[in-house]
Amino acid sequence: MIKAVYSRTLMILKRIPVKLWGLSLLNGLLVSLLSAFSVNLPLVTLPISAALEAGMILIYYMTYSTGDVPDSKPMFAAFKDFKTFKHVAGGMCWMYLWIFLWGLIPVAGVVLAVYKAIQYAFTPYILLEEPEVGALDALKKSKEDTKGLKLGIFAGRTLPAIACVVVILIFAAVGALVRVLTIPFAIITVLLTIIFSLFAPLFFGLVEAGFYEYGKKPAAKKAAETAASHLPPVTCPACGTVNVGGEKFCSKCGGKL
Repeated sequence: MIKAVYSRTLMILKRIPVKLWGLSLLNGLLVSLLSAFSVNLPLVTLPISAALEAGMILIYYMTYSTGDVPDSKPMFAAFKDFKTFKHVAGGMCWMYLWIFLWGLIPVAGVVLAVYKAIQYAFTPYILLEEPEVGALDALKKSKEDTKGLKLGIFAGRTLPAIACVVVILIFAAVGALVRVLTIPFAIITVLLTIIFSLFAPLFFGLVEAGFYEYGKKPAAKKAAETAASHLPPVTCPACGTVNVGGEKFCSKCGGKL
């Protein structure tokens, strides 16, 4: 799962999707501006921020599924009407509330909060893709959909971040210890930090979307996998890799089959 998701994510990022980066910055700016007012008007700004975050998640999912970056409309999908806004914003806030409450448990709170965040990872997609599922039931469905995938989601989320942090720390440490390398390594450290800060949201947003694409609707997926076992292998037109019948994306290059 992780290999296929990474392959498709990197294939999309290799195209240098400036539009996706711009949408990510716009979303971050809007959420940051709302956060600045959340102290005085939390009941107004928090639901709006949650709805905007869900919209950006939808953009990442559409980009991952199609390979093309949509316009800014999906970012505001939750604002279609009051019913949709209440459904999406309410479900998102309910999810954040439960993660926060689990985190308050002494000693084990941090671990439980991380675990619950993984369990609820599909909630934003369910809220926007399956409006017939209630805001409260979306969390339950996410728990079902992530069964058997939690370890993969955790590894897919954390390993690249840890690797980037370790590389940055190594450059910073070497620059601090070796006087001759202090200035060039300091510059490299700053550049790596900037690159990571700018492109990490894109990478992880697409990776999260890939996990959802892989694990959504387990019952239907299981039936599809059973049917796919009788289908002939599919050769990727881009790289020539032979894939199992029924797969949507190439396991090697991430291309659409």
